[in-house]
Amino acid sequence: MIIDAHSHYLGEQGYLEKLIAEYQHLGIEKGCISGLGPLFGHKGNDEVEQAFLKCPDAIIGFGYVRLGTDDAASVKELFSRGFKGLKFTCPPANYDHADFYSVYEQAEKQGMPALFHCGIVVTARGGRQWNVSSARMRPAFLDTIARAFPGLNIICAHMGVPWFEEATTIARLVDNVYVDITGSPDGWRLQKSTAFFEELFYWEGAYNKVIWGTDVHCNDMEAALDRDRRLLRELGLTEEQTGKVFGGTMAG
Repeated sequence: MIIDAHSHYLGEQGYLEKLIAEYQHLGIEKGCISGLGPLFGHKGNDEVEQAFLKCPDAIIGFGYVRLGTDDAASVKELFSRGFKGLKFTCPPANYDHADFYSVYEQAEKQGMPALFHCGIVVTARGGRQWNVSSARMRPAFLDTIARAFPGLNIICAHMGVPWFEEATTIARLVDNVYVDITGSPDGWRLQKSTAFFEELFYWEGAYNKVIWGTDVHCNDMEAALDRDRRLLRELGLTEEQTGKVFGGTMAG
């Protein structure tokens, strides 16, 4: 099974149909889809809900929760609507600010895994009115959250680029923290050697903490999948390890 653990419902016309067709072409059985709204040029939670109701075999809904605006009741509502996980990005304060704890507590209670954008963020829009700060999304803040809510499964997106060692060290030491390997086929990944990943994931069982996803336009998914298949081969992963990265851990 291949699961795309990190993807988005983009705002362009006909995107859902193109996404499903690409999943079928590539043999991706399920995708965890969120919509982050106009700041990123995405659809929103309502459209994501329509997508997983229309395509329940292919789409797993991850609800976007706006920290600082949405509260614990919003999490409970998303769960009642059929969303299986949550996506966080661009908080108005550091991720581990106490004001957000009620949201995380509710996510833990509902058993909803939490995907946090970590590291430098690229948005469709700029300006002071959006109050975007990549510094508030360092992987280190997930350490605080994970220890406070040990029943909440946390995914650190993009290995926390550029704070890679920070992200992978937390994943190594904290049971409920994972990292995803996502990003543009022509982005930062092209600048990193196989040895770079070997140095980061050096400990026994490291690849049990790595989750695969795309986080790219559906037109770029084949290139992303090919890139990561090649990487895992170069790293010498066993078939079992590769299966966990590509979907086994996420399915569990």
